[in-house]
Amino acid sequence: MLVAALRSTRVPEAIDVAMRSLYYRVAASAETSQRVLLVEADHATVADDAPVWPAERRKALLARIAAGHPAAVVELDRARMFEIRPEDSPDPISTVVLEPQLDPNTAIVESLDAHALQLPRLMPVMRALDRSLPLTQELPIHYLSPTSRLPTISFQRIERGDVPLSVFQDKVIVLGLTSRTLRDPLPTPVGALTTPEIVSHALAMLADGRDWYQPSWLVRTLVLALVLIATALALWRTTPAQAVLRVAGIMTVLVLADLTCFVMSWVHWGIANEFLVVLTVMLANWYLTQQHSVEIMETVSEQLTEQLVIEPSATAPQDWFWRDMAELVRAYLRVDLDGVIAELPTGRWHLELRAFMGMTEAQIGERRRDVRRPPYRAAFLTQRIARFDRRFGLVDDHYTMVVPLAHQGRLYGMWMVCVPKDMELDGSEIDAMERLGTELGRSIAAMRRANSQGVPDAMGGADVSTRLTQLVEGVEALGEDKQQVVGTFEALPVGLLIADVWGHILQINAALREQLAIELPDGIPNNDLCAVLSKITGTTIKGVHDIMRTVVRAGKTCRLRPRSSEERSTTYVLMPMRHHGQGTEDELQAGGSATRLVLVAIPNDLESLDMLIRSA
Repeated sequence: MLVAALRSTRVPEAIDVAMRSLYYRVAASAETSQRVLLVEADHATVADDAPVWPAERRKALLARIAAGHPAAVVELDRARMFEIRPEDSPDPISTVVLEPQLDPNTAIVESLDAHALQLPRLMPVMRALDRSLPLTQELPIHYLSPTSRLPTISFQRIERGDVPLSVFQDKVIVLGLTSRTLRDPLPTPVGALTTPEIVSHALAMLADGRDWYQPSWLVRTLVLALVLIATALALWRTTPAQAVLRVAGIMTVLVLADLTCFVMSWVHWGIANEFLVVLTVMLANWYLTQQHSVEIMETVSEQLTEQLVIEPSATAPQDWFWRDMAELVRAYLRVDLDGVIAELPTGRWHLELRAFMGMTEAQIGERRRDVRRPPYRAAFLTQRIARFDRRFGLVDDHYTMVVPLAHQGRLYGMWMVCVPKDMELDGSEIDAMERLGTELGRSIAAMRRANSQGVPDAMGGADVSTRLTQLVEGVEALGEDKQQVVGTFEALPVGLLIADVWGHILQINAALREQLAIELPDGIPNNDLCAVLSKITGTTIKGVHDIMRTVVRAGKTCRLRPRSSEERSTTYVLMPMRHHGQGTEDELQAGGSATRLVLVAIPNDLESLDMLIRSA
């Protein structure tokens, strides 16, 4: 559809004309048989005696040419060069008289233009050249390049007898006026040429058999479909940089193929439509990639906003860390692969399995855990991702990608990914795995550092702010995709702040940041929601804790009362939030605990305040 729409604007045609001009400049045309000879009235011929010339001069010129036994004689501009008297004696040789109307933009029946040759009146010439008339009524002209390869002789040299008669034997002679002082040339792909020169190039093409095959619309449609499919396959699962390089490679191949067909006189194709198809596929691939990135970030956002509080249980204090790490790793990857995350304890050489993705410990076939031995040895020594051709699980048709979890030169664990043998990971996927391994190593290091400092946790685990820091550090592996979510959050129409149930601020958008800059010019102390609420309500920290406790435990939305001494243009609402899909507001009000606190700043002139609160 895009190609059809652009065709009406003549954009593809302009591109093809520009490419033909480029081809003529970079490559010479095939050899010519020199069966066409241009006899021209050039500038030197008309300098001393401008036309119109007597009819006798024409007859003398034709007699001289006829003596050389040419195959055919084609006259152009006869009325502009010679007097024509019907009572004159017959010509020494019969000629084909052409008075074409040349228009480089519009092809007229029985005319010639700078790009295409109309054939109906050339039957005698075609018979002289032993060529059959092509089925089409119009042929693109394949010019000789450089144009100096076209054999040319001036009137003066023939009239002086400087040209031997053998030059004309079995040739097609074209007579015409080429002096630029008496006529304007026409633009062509090889430069400005006069009408006789254009006709001579066209006849030389027919004499040499250099006319191109003209593909049908069905053939062109099939080729466009093949280009579309090949481009789509080449751009599948590529990064933007890789997509640009591959598109450049595809276009280079198309140009070289078209150039070869052009120079060898095989097919007159033109690649503008193919270019448009390739660019369309590239734009569609870019759009789909962006959509996929948004979907990934929505998943990551849900992971980062899910419950940080671990219910008391008999599990190890750090189980939450490895479970979250496995969930985040699966969210980051664009392919669904099974795997295992293992930790290397301090001072040990043997890995300990911590988290499983798509498999259980019973499904692991590899029993070795020493990082100094295969399959871990290469990744351990180089701290780079390594491929191990043997399976890690129990399924035979898989190989293993071993990703080191390292930070600042120290190995903290290994991530083993089971990949089907019929799947080859590309460079971008391998780089993403390696980058993510580095981020996971940094998270493990931060977790160990927090544990070594003895940071308390009200629920029996590591400090929640430390845990959040580890999760955010893991998100850094997403690179530019993270910025898209941040940009969306910043563009929200109301002020919005998200904090955990202890008041640690997780996110705050630009609208609320500007409002709080007025309330708290020195910034938010300790990045604490309690300080913000205390400033807004004028309540003590203990009172703020009571408000937060009510919102978290009862699951109720609370409209904050401003300090009585101030008239505010903004209403502040504190509301509970839990992970999407894990409860409605009715369920929260029925006694479910919140996992997040959301502070919303709404202008008082905003309509439907209660509706906004309910939808939030």
